[in-house]
Amino acid sequence: MSLLRPVIPLALPLLRPFLENSPRLRGPVEHRRGELPVFAPDPDSPVIWFHAASAGDVRAIAPTIQAMRERHPNLRALLTVMTSSGYEMALRHSSLAVPAMAPWDAPAPVRLAMARVRPALLVLEYLELWPELMHAAARCGARLALTDGRVSGRNVERYRWLFRVTGGPLKHLNLALMRTPGDAERLIAMGMDPARVRVTGSTKADVLDEPPGGTGIISARELAGPRAVILVAGSIHADEESLVLPVLARLLKRHPALVVFIAPRYLERTETIKNYFRSAGFPVGLLSRPDKGPRVQVADVWGRLLGLYATADLAVAGGGFGSRGGQNILEAARAGVPVLFGPHMRNFEAEAAKLRGRGGLEVRGAAGLEEQAERLIRDSALRSELGARARAAVEELRGVSAANARLLAGLAGVEK
Repeated sequence: MSLLRPVIPLALPLLRPFLENSPRLRGPVEHRRGELPVFAPDPDSPVIWFHAASAGDVRAIAPTIQAMRERHPNLRALLTVMTSSGYEMALRHSSLAVPAMAPWDAPAPVRLAMARVRPALLVLEYLELWPELMHAAARCGARLALTDGRVSGRNVERYRWLFRVTGGPLKHLNLALMRTPGDAERLIAMGMDPARVRVTGSTKADVLDEPPGGTGIISARELAGPRAVILVAGSIHADEESLVLPVLARLLKRHPALVVFIAPRYLERTETIKNYFRSAGFPVGLLSRPDKGPRVQVADVWGRLLGLYATADLAVAGGGFGSRGGQNILEAARAGVPVLFGPHMRNFEAEAAKLRGRGGLEVRGAAGLEEQAERLIRDSALRSELGARARAAVEELRGVSAANARLLAGLAGVEK
């Protein structure tokens, strides 16, 4: 019996003003209320509804969507997201799937959404297991799948409780494609049928080249100059700034040829980062208003990180120096860039293990980060060697998205 589901419709009107005005969740309000794009019924052109949370998750699922569309051009695809950054990224991939914000997970919005979309298959990415959405999809006859699944050990009991009070939505999953054996074991411990679980690996290595975000974009190399050493600090979280920013400032003071590009995990941190470096004596540029003078450049617009990595000489990946549990370090490695990351990589354990000693350098604390970054700034030959190792390591991990696409197409009934 579901204990929580009757409460959600009562709580949503109270929460809606906050949710719809949150900078991280902002998007088309009509989508949140279930008014998604309408897909006319067509048995020869089934609809696959893909759902991801944020920008990184959209990048991770995009290669799977592309592989399915290439194998079956008649498929139609919808891609819903939860966050404003995810919506920006989904818009950039609109050639693969119709972008939309996900409906709030309450009976009325998801019922309306299902009636408008009529999916043959609902594909949920990572651990986006929204109970009401899953119940509604099953009721309308759709198959359900989880792809690139990952379950943190500390979340197992929490999810077991949630699923118990929301009607056991895991029973609707026809297939779960998990990153690692450990992730599979934890999903089974949460109540998933073991016969429906497969370990296929992470799709993070298959990330597509990022579509351009508009005309007139100036590359990092153009901004920095041909002789500069470019360091990209990507996906830096607020709780890491006190460690990472002072290290970058000290490196800038010692190395006049160094130019630093910082991509904060959340854009609202732009002003704080800008003020820090200005107070340290460094002019600061913003990618939204290109300026070739400053040696500190802040990515204050979404969707530029892969382009920055493509012209970087070395990278610092955020998420592992604080409480987040890591970010996708394969994006920098795929570009052939040596990448420094912190010790707290629980969400990317397999990726960290693959890169350690192969172009990825795990560092501890400010001293470790500064020491290894100093070494790489000084030694261009070492940067080239580690960058080549990193790219080779990522190549060994590629292909998961195509394999997942075949399994999902089979589940949708369009491939034997």
